[in-house]
Amino acid sequence: MRVRTRRRKVIFKTYLEYFFIAILLAAVVRMTVISPFKIPTNSMSPALIKGDFVFAYTLPFGIKFPFSEGKIGNAILPSRNDVVLYRYELDKESLFIKRVLGLPGDKVEISHGKLLINDEPRMNLPSEAGIPPFLVPQNSVFLIGDNAEKSDDLQYWSIVSKERVLGRIQWVWLSVDQQTNAIRWDRFFKPIK
Repeated sequence: MRVRTRRRKVIFKTYLEYFFIAILLAAVVRMTVISPFKIPTNSMSPALIKGDFVFAYTLPFGIKFPFSEGKIGNAILPSRNDVVLYRYELDKESLFIKRVLGLPGDKVEISHGKLLINDEPRMNLPSEAGIPPFLVPQNSVFLIGDNAEKSDDLQYWSIVSKERVLGRIQWVWLSVDQQTNAIRWDRFFKPIK
């Protein structure tokens, strides 16, 4: 009887150790490699729509310290057309997702409702208002939503330092229609382009 009890305790202890190791590894991966996020608006439609759940690949942008803004390692500069997760400097509590259109040294201009990058038209914008030409600063990127016309997250466009970029959105891992709570099966594991 004692042998059985001792054996059960050993088995229980082993399973408990494996469980805690698995939780620890999941937490490390979550903090350093890949993080899940929910899309709350349609500002990136059609690439991302309200109700999409996405993974952001965070490792190349520096390892973040938990409960702080500090990072280990040099953050890389995202590439043009990457969809990125970032923290805006004027709203440090919220996270935003936008597309990188301008890189350091690029000339950006908004004229007659058109966004021009290096004098090439990139997209139409909701207003006829213009912004005089400016250069994207070093170690920064120019970001804008794919659906700027119907952006409802108040972050229509931004210039963000590379240190504020937290990750590159890789794919949709789940999508739920917010009105019907139906799963959008056609968007499962859809890569973001």
